[in-house]
Amino acid sequence: MAGANTMREARAATHTAAAGLAAFIALAAVSLLSAASAHSSCTNAPPPVMRPVAGTPRADLCGVIDSGRYLLLPVIAPLVVFGVTLLVTRSRRVAMLAWALCAGVSVAIALAAGTLEHAVTV
Repeated sequence: MAGANTMREARAATHTAAAGLAAFIALAAVSLLSAASAHSSCTNAPPPVMRPVAGTPRADLCGVIDSGRYLLLPVIAPLVVFGVTLLVTRSRRVAMLAWALCAGVSVAIALAAGTLEHAVTV
C-alpha cells in the first residue's frame, strides 16, 4: 500500500509540473506576442498615424519600447514573477491568478502602445 501511495504522489507531482510548464510556455507566448505588438505599434503604425510626437504619453512609452529594453518589461518580468509564484506556492488558484495578472499586464502594455495619443498625419 505504501508503494501505491508513492506512485500516486509521483504521478500527481509530474502532472502538476507539466501543467506549470505548459502555463509558463503559454505565458511566454502571450508575452512575446504582446512585446512584438507594442514594438510594431510604435515603429510601424498604419496611416493616418505617424511616429509619436515628442512629449506625448505615447512618445514616452515608445521611447522605452524602442530603446531595446522592450523585451525586459513585457516578456522577462512576467516570466520571472510567474516562475517565482510556481516555486513558492502549491495553490493552483494562486498560480493561475498570477498567470492571469502577468498576461493581462503584458497585453495592457501592447494595447497602450497602440492607443495612446497619436499624431495624425496631414
